Amino acid sequence: MVLFIDSKIIFENLEKRKEDNMDNNIYTYDAKLNEIVTPKKDLVFKRIFGKKGNEAILKDFLEAILEIKIKSLTLDLNKELVPEFYGKKASEVDVRARLQDGTEVNVEIQVNKNEYSEKRCLYYWSKLYSDKLDEGNEYGKLNKVICIWIIDGEIYKEFPDFMSKWEVTNEKYGVKGHFREMEIHIIELQKFRKSATIKGNVRDFWLAFIDYQSRELIQMGCITNEQIKKAKKELDKIRANKDLMDAIFALEIAEFDYNTAMGNAKREGLRKGKREGRAIGIEQGRKEGRKEGQAEGRAEGRAEGRVEGRAEGIQEIIMSMLKANMSIEQIASIAGLPKEKIQEIAKSEELK
Repeated sequence: MVLFIDSKIIFENLEKRKEDNMDNNIYTYDAKLNEIVTPKKDLVFKRIFGKKGNEAILKDFLEAILEIKIKSLTLDLNKELVPEFYGKKASEVDVRARLQDGTEVNVEIQVNKNEYSEKRCLYYWSKLYSDKLDEGNEYGKLNKVICIWIIDGEIYKEFPDFMSKWEVTNEKYGVKGHFREMEIHIIELQKFRKSATIKGNVRDFWLAFIDYQSRELIQMGCITNEQIKKAKKELDKIRANKDLMDAIFALEIAEFDYNTAMGNAKREGLRKGKREGRAIGIEQGRKEGRKEGQAEGRAEGRAEGRVEGRAEGIQEIIMSMLKANMSIEQIASIAGLPKEKIQEIAKSEELK
């Protein structure tokens, strides 16, 4: 099965939407544009921003995100992060480029927000930073590395901004500007979609194109920015390429099968864990019950023993007083017992 999506949907009623929305910056989101083949898909993103010949597209995007002027950049087609030790897992970045001053830039797209982690982000940064450091090289030759992670979700609930920049800051004095080689940008598309501060600038047009849900922002981006327009044409080429579409669809099926298998395994593991936990709990309960029963039995035995011991001690004292020819009334008064009890003890002694 091959999916083909009509690219004309992007431009229908273009002028009317432009007139209605350009002046007052009111944008609506159209779920129909959220199709399977969008720039958010890993393979599509790489083909648009990481393909040789599309350097101008990537350059314009990076300038908008980083808010810097880039004279030139070179795409690094060697995207594999070689592990330090043999047998360790190798990773591959989505887009990797080198700016004119030697700065390395890595751009990652993550549709599943659960695949993003700060540790993974730092791992990618560290491998890119140390990648050019061969044995004998000087540390001073290491270049700055900028990592940009675009995530289709919401990660940081502590603040509303859909873009955040992370650098090293002195904790006590808030001093910045040191450890300049490290710079990380996180873009949360879910926040972007809900944001009330979308300005309709080049940066927001690029994010709207990648997110591919706001019809108006995509259209206006194509009208106002030549590189976004080229990126849109690249997307149309991908959608018209049967082989690429087959590959994308195969990846989608594989991802669906993987997620389904993982979900089933998790549910089965949960059921098995509950059964095992219940059995362990029952056995532990039995052991604890036996321990508690033994403890209670010992406690009750000690209590009963103390009672019996006290009774025997009192009886011996009473017998001593009887042998001393003390009267029943005197003994009862001293022992705090009824006269009948004293008489019963005296009678039992006579029977021995």
